[in-house]
Order: sequence, then structure tokens, then C-alpha cells
Amino acid sequence: MTDAAPTPAADAAPSPTPEVPAASPAPEKLATLDDALGVQAEKPAEEAPAESDEAQKPAADAAAVDFSAITMPEGLTLDDGQKTRIAEIANIADPKDRVQAMLDLGAERLRAQAEQAHREIEAQNEKWTAEVMADPKIGGDKWDGTRTKIAKMLDTHGDPGIRAALNETGGGNNPAIIRTFAKLADLLTEGSAVTGAPAGQAQKSLASIMYPNLPSGEV
Repeated sequence: MTDAAPTPAADAAPSPTPEVPAASPAPEKLATLDDALGVQAEKPAEEAPAESDEAQKPAADAAAVDFSAITMPEGLTLDDGQKTRIAEIANIADPKDRVQAMLDLGAERLRAQAEQAHREIEAQNEKWTAEVMADPKIGGDKWDGTRTKIAKMLDTHGDPGIRAALNETGGGNNPAIIRTFAKLADLLTEGSAVTGAPAGQAQKSLASIMYPNLPSGEV
């Protein structure tokens, strides 16, 4: 007789099921890799608003520089605007910027002086031209003849550099010089129809005409 297989007890408790932890709520979508790695990215420093040109200028006051205690170079005068500009430069903190501002100011003054000198020369030439043209002996309807005889005299007796010298100095427009040259041209061309000088008499030179009181051996 075989033994019957043991029958499990009807009241045996089932094996306990391991507890599964409740799922945590899904995290919000990460915007960057740093967020995924839990790294807090540093925020870029906010740039300070750029200062306007007016704000960058030094707060200068002409009264801050006592110009009465400064010895001005001879012939130099400064108006209120120039004094204010110099005071601004004096208050610039950076040495490089201060030197640059000084050079710029000096260049501006040189240009202004050159332009002023040019305007004065032009005004003087206009005045001289009007005076020459109003002269009844050399100007007006006689000017073409005056110019022609002076040009011939300079070509014949003048130094090669005389024209350049007159142009560079503006002397060629001076009425006194034009009148003198016109008289010399008349003296040098007197009797020009007769070739050569009379026997025993040397032809007059330009120097002898200009300086008649000098000994003949020196002209």
C-alpha cells in the first residue's frame, strides 16, 4: 500500500508580495544639460549700461584752473571757450587720454592759425590788385603793357629764381614792387631800337639802375 502525497493545508497563508515603492512624479522637462546633471549654471553678469559721451567727459570747470596764476606766452590770448577746453583736459584722469587731448587741441589751433593767415593773405592780395589796377600809370588799360615789359625785363636781366621768389612771398602782387619793376623796365628799354651802346659807354646794368650811387666797379 503506497503512502498518499501530502496535501497542503487549506489554511496556509500565501507568500508575501514585495512592496513596490510608489512611482515619484515625473520631473519637469530639463532645459539644459546642466539642469540634467544637477549643475546650477552661473548667470552671466549683467553689463552696466554704457555711459553717454557727455557722462564720460570730465566734469571740468574753467574756474578750477586759475589762469591768472599762469604766465601766458607772449602774444597768446585765450577766450572763455578755450579756457574751458584746457580745464577739461587738465581734469582728465588717464595720462594717455590727457596727452592725446592736448595734442588734438594743439593741432586744432595750428590749423585755425594757418587758415586765418591764408585768409589774411588773400585779402591783402585783393587789396593790392585793386590798388594796381587803379593806378593810372601802370593799371587799367595800361596793365597788359606793364605786365609785358616787366616780364621781358625779368627774362633778360632777372635771376632765374626771381619769379619763384615773388610767387612764394606774394611780393609779385605788391604795388610798390610792380611800380619799381615798371620803371626799371622803362629805363632798360630806352633807346632799345639802337643796338649796342655808344662808343666808350658801357650799357647800363640792372644793378646800376637800381643803385646809381654805388661805385661803378661794384655794380
